[in-house]
Amino acid sequence: MTTIGDAEKILAKNLQAFDVTESFTIPVSASFGEYDFDRKVFDFRPVTAATAFNSGDRPWKGSGDIQVVFINTKDFYGLPMSPAEAEVFVKKNGRGVAIDVEFVPVTALEGSEKIRAKIVKIDVYADSGRKKLIHTMTAPTS
Repeated sequence: MTTIGDAEKILAKNLQAFDVTESFTIPVSASFGEYDFDRKVFDFRPVTAATAFNSGDRPWKGSGDIQVVFINTKDFYGLPMSPAEAEVFVKKNGRGVAIDVEFVPVTALEGSEKIRAKIVKIDVYADSGRKKLIHTMTAPTS
């Protein structure tokens, strides 16, 4: 798995040399909202347009860190489950999940240490050890 820490390698490349098939993964924690019984889905937006990830070990952007921002966050919404599964899941696990955000770089923003990226998929796990995959969200093909 290639991680966000490898983002500095991306910026070192010439923009024309980007391999848009080379994906990177960011492992993070997330939480979901209320259950919609009509749609059989939890309110879940694992990343938003305001979400940005830094390559450093700290939660804020430090000197030399690369920041990744996503351009297609609206494509990822909802955590589907049957009403019975949803009730059991929340009782057992609460509303927290672990997610792996897989993305490909699109462009580096000139004059900054930011990379615009497109999310390819988000794997949602019931456990922090990422052993119990419960859902995979994929970007629509267009």
